[in-house]
Amino acid sequence: MPGDNIKSFSVLNISLADSFVRLQYLREFCEPTSIEELRTLVHDLRRGRERAAFWLWEDDRPVLGLFLSGDNAALFYEPTLTWSKATEYYGDPEATIQFELENGQLDDIPLDAVVPAELGIAAFLDYFERGRPSNKVEWQ
Repeated sequence: MPGDNIKSFSVLNISLADSFVRLQYLREFCEPTSIEELRTLVHDLRRGRERAAFWLWEDDRPVLGLFLSGDNAALFYEPTLTWSKATEYYGDPEATIQFELENGQLDDIPLDAVVPAELGIAAFLDYFERGRPSNKVEWQ
């Protein structure tokens, strides 16, 4: 089972900005209690995988998705249906890259939504800490 070597997954919640936040990896949930623990979970669960998908949930709904593929990331903010925006992509507007979704399915995401993986992870962690979309990335 993914994450067995990290910690036991369970559906426990933490309080953050008057909400409950959980991390979803594939179809399982865990309860990071600090930004450092979340950072470690994301990096450890991704280790050795080309692609990975994570969601932060508030209460009982997904709010922010992080999709990783190699050195690339895409973020999706569910409440406004907003994707991250590549700041320096000037290529084919129809070009895509494959990302793995939380159910294991591969999906094509437009390259104009792709940011460097480390920037995407930083923006994902920033949401956990601040409770709102990060200004570390642009949004479309």
